[in-house]
Amino acid sequence: MLFLRDVLTKANDFRKSALKLNEEFGSILYRAGITQILEKDPIAVLEAAKQKKIPFSGHYGALTILRLKKQLLDLQNIFYEFSDYLEPVDLLPLVERNEYKYIMTQVRKNNDDLASACRIGNIMFAATLRSVVNNDQRWNLMKYRIKEKWRRKNIKLVV
Repeated sequence: MLFLRDVLTKANDFRKSALKLNEEFGSILYRAGITQILEKDPIAVLEAAKQKKIPFSGHYGALTILRLKKQLLDLQNIFYEFSDYLEPVDLLPLVERNEYKYIMTQVRKNNDDLASACRIGNIMFAATLRSVVNNDQRWNLMKYRIKEKWRRKNIKLVV
């Protein structure tokens, strides 16, 4: 069992790292999309650079995209340490139209395989990184929801 302090510390570490990432790679993240970068195979990025579809270096180069992908995966590991205390429904209004369409199709199909679960996790991570981290009011609301779910999960009332 994690203490509430540990969960909130991990959430705050996530926010600090995410703000730094948004500051450094903001233009790439909003141009390409977080889920697109996460799901892109690194070998495909290198192949595109070899075929001169994208440059190797530079602001939108293959090396920058691979470095961003590595940092996103590291951030995603931090996110999953406290995401048990988040409700995906709370993040649903913040997803983009194509992400919402994908989630609703998966819900209708009732398909619970591992790939779709990971993809929905990627979408929730992207919504948090894109919309919640940058907004103080949404971040405080998320921390409140984490606290409430932690309390419901870990504190049992004795009657």
